[in-house]
Amino acid sequence: MEEILSEYLFPFLTKNSTVAEIGVGGARIAAKVVENVEKLYCFDVAPAMLDKAKERIGHYPQVEFHLMQNSEFEAGLSERFDFIYSFDVFVHFDLPTIWKYLNSIYKILKEGGRAFIHTSSITTPNGWTRFCSKADSEQLYYPTSPEAIKWLIEKAQMTVIKESIPDGNNFYLGRDYLVVIQK
Repeated sequence: MEEILSEYLFPFLTKNSTVAEIGVGGARIAAKVVENVEKLYCFDVAPAMLDKAKERIGHYPQVEFHLMQNSEFEAGLSERFDFIYSFDVFVHFDLPTIWKYLNSIYKILKEGGRAFIHTSSITTPNGWTRFCSKADSEQLYYPTSPEAIKWLIEKAQMTVIKESIPDGNNFYLGRDYLVVIQK
């Protein structure tokens, strides 16, 4: 995970950045980000996860917590963010849900703003193995491909600026697709 964050997340953050995390969960990533940005908005669809995140990083004055519904951000956040990220969340989304989120991300990113998303991929060796695994078919995992994700990114009026290459030496790079996009 540290390798992923150092390559796909931290190079795009500054002390002046207004940043959002989609799917903050227990703030595993947010705890590493919060001291490196001016403002951090933590979004999740589960109130219990927001409570866990508040326990971990709620004492920082630059953090806000927001409940999401229906892949939509609340009104008033248009073009607010320099950077948005979601790690280990979009692997649980089907393509229509990813499409909704990409359109929502477009609305809240500043012009020139960037986002990092992490999806599944059946085109990597470990992604294919996961796809074929009966044990994983019962979990909330939705297979997709870099080609499908890039198509959705293009249709959402954004551009790929960095994407992963399968690498069996890293758990995530050997199984998934990681991409940084720009509005």
